[in-house]
Amino acid sequence: MKLQYRYLPEDIAQQIIADTQVAQLGGRDIEGSVLFCDVVGFTGLSETLEPAVIVNLLNEYFHFIVLAGKSCRGIVDKYIGDCVMMVFGVSQADKQHALHAVTCGLLIQLLVEHVNKNRQRQSLATIEFRIGINSGAMLAGNVGAADRMEYTVLGDTVNLASRLGGLAEPGTVTASEATWKQAGAAEQVLAQQQSSVRVKGRNQPVNCYKITGLYAQHAEALQQMLDALIACHVRDDDCDQNKTYT
Repeated sequence: MKLQYRYLPEDIAQQIIADTQVAQLGGRDIEGSVLFCDVVGFTGLSETLEPAVIVNLLNEYFHFIVLAGKSCRGIVDKYIGDCVMMVFGVSQADKQHALHAVTCGLLIQLLVEHVNKNRQRQSLATIEFRIGINSGAMLAGNVGAADRMEYTVLGDTVNLASRLGGLAEPGTVTASEATWKQAGAAEQVLAQQQSSVRVKGRNQPVNCYKITGLYAQHAEALQQMLDALIACHVRDDDCDQNKTYT
């Protein structure tokens, strides 16, 4: 893998190389989905383990989370300590960005279960993740200063995704009503509507859904993807980077 793709998503890096205007401050309005995936009880874990152990532990799980994102047409926007922020439909238009984000959330939790089983057999510490997803309008572009900027997405859609991640139960995926209603999601995703919740910064309660699975046809594809990623868990470049959920 080329060095620049380790620091920037490949699609974004290629856009910058092809057009230097992409690397200017500012952004563009898009429609997409945002996924936040963070560790449950990370503060307490940090108190009991050495920093080097924590880093190795996170990297093992993050390895699989990144693979899940690639398999579902998502890209990692950033790592925020123990949290991974992932976006869908940002670098390239994707009419089913919500479906791909939800599928990615389910795939991540299945992969985490796999990692946990392996670590338990070795008497190593295990962790759980909460996942929150929201879909809608956002600004995609560069923020910061002329000599130090970062490509990211901003807006209320992003903020709500983060809040939902904090409200999700350990080991589950919580999605907003906007994600549930986005084209392709409601017809293919199994979910349980939750009680409306109040989130910080919003006057009105938010309707959300606990994602429980996919309908049979798509569940089979998800299982095949899971099996393929587990089979190539030793090195990222052992995996078929072009295999995506459709």
